[in-house]
Amino acid sequence: MKRAESKKVINFEFIDLGLSVKWANMNVGSNKMEEYGKYFCWDEVIGEKQVDWEEYWNENDVNLGIDCRMPSEEEIDELIKKCDWEWKEESGVRGFKVTSKFNKSWIFLPAGGCKNVDGVHFEGIGGYYLSKTMNDGKLRGCIELVFSRIFKGKKLAGTQYKRLVRLVK
Repeated sequence: MKRAESKKVINFEFIDLGLSVKWANMNVGSNKMEEYGKYFCWDEVIGEKQVDWEEYWNENDVNLGIDCRMPSEEEIDELIKKCDWEWKEESGVRGFKVTSKFNKSWIFLPAGGCKNVDGVHFEGIGGYYLSKTMNDGKLRGCIELVFSRIFKGKKLAGTQYKRLVRLVK
């Protein structure tokens, strides 16, 4: 009888920050909160070549146990405005500890930069996270959460770089 191969299953947790949605404790493709995870182009997650999240989880042994999705522009605004942001290092990785003003729960957003054919750029300096909100203007792309040690906000994510994904439910 052939033995079944054991596979590592990643169990996401969703943290209640007292906001309209719960935020995942780690990025898509990571095993720990301080890991960057996988980089995605906006059209892989919300455009013409959309990732089938259920298929992605099954192929990559990720166990979410519940429905989840990428955050909207409004949910990113809420995270920015209703949480305290502290620049710090977790296990040698720079990023923001984002703490609820309501219940003191927190998540860590690593500054994983962004990626193109030349490699990863702004690693340890900035974070770029995709949302599900498409740009309604003439330029193709979606709204993204972007931050550095001294800035946090939103901007249009163009097509030349891949970015990180943090899910909500």
